[in-house]
Amino acid sequence: MAARIIATIVLSASQIVFKAFGEAYRKGMQNAAKGGANAVKRRGKAGPAGSISTEAAATILDIPKNKITPAEIAKRYDHLFKANDPAKGGSLYIRAKVTNAKAALEEALKNKTL
Repeated sequence: MAARIIATIVLSASQIVFKAFGEAYRKGMQNAAKGGANAVKRRGKAGPAGSISTEAAATILDIPKNKITPAEIAKRYDHLFKANDPAKGGSLYIRAKVTNAKAALEEALKNKTL
C-alpha cells in the first residue's frame, strides 16, 4: 500500500516537472525569437554574422576616428593578429575580434560611411 502511494506521488511530481520544463522551453523559444527581431530593429538592418559598428572596430584596432586609412588598418591588424598567435599564448577570440574589426572598417571605407 505504501509503495503504491509513493509511486503515485513520484509519478505526479515527475509529470508536473516535465510539464513545467516544456512550458519554460516554449517561453524561452518565443523570447529568443522576439529578441532576435528586436536586435535587427535596433541595428536598422540585418548584417553578416559578427558585424560590428565602425566605432567599436576603431576601438578594437586602436585607431583614432580621424586617422582611419587602409594602410593604418592593415598595420594595426597585422600587429594584433601576430601578437595573438595561439602558438605564442595568444587568443583565438581576440584574433576573431581583430579580423571582424578589420572587415568592418574596410567595408565602411569601401562604402564611404566613415
